[in-house]
Amino acid sequence: MTQAIIKNTTDEAYKKLRNKLKTDEEISKSDLIEALKLYEKTNKELKNEGGSRMNQAELDVVIEKHEKWLRDGYGERADLNGADLSGADLSYADLSGADLNGADLSGANLSYADLRGANLSYADLRGADLRRADLSWITWRDVVSLTVIAVQINTMRKNNQITYIKELEIWTTGCFQGTLEELKTSIENTHKDNEKLKAKYYRVIDFILQEAE
Repeated sequence: MTQAIIKNTTDEAYKKLRNKLKTDEEISKSDLIEALKLYEKTNKELKNEGGSRMNQAELDVVIEKHEKWLRDGYGERADLNGADLSGADLSYADLSGADLNGADLSGANLSYADLRGANLSYADLRGADLRRADLSWITWRDVVSLTVIAVQINTMRKNNQITYIKELEIWTTGCFQGTLEELKTSIENTHKDNEKLKAKYYRVIDFILQEAE
């Protein structure tokens, strides 16, 4: 059995149970036993064949531990450095502060995920769904498939910068995330009494737009 078939078989069986839980559909004892047997069998075969892709069940455990770590410090920070998460369902997951350095996230569903402060350096995001994901304070160094321009602003606030993700047409600064027009409105409202600071923001925006051409 090839790695691709093993992975798909395991993930499909797990997704069926996962969908039942989401829709409050009744899960029988035989469903659970069958899924457990299949998981143990295919997981063993994957190890024998040297497979490295994390299946959805394993990923959900990592996310659960990470969310507990965020809540009370008793879980475990998600260390997904270099992980193969291609095609994974990370929608609505709270992965703020997670280590996704070098992870393969191609084709992954990251819609509505909280990625604040996550390390996405060298991550592969080709075809990833990032709709409504929180992308503030992310480390973007050399991310694959996205043009990310981040510029530091000299203000009283520590580590203040404006980041532009060109392909998504998203701008972030501090807790703000939105379009260019929304960013300008936010600057006008937040710094309406400080023309000097507003001018700094607009100079940085102009520089980013020139670099993005």
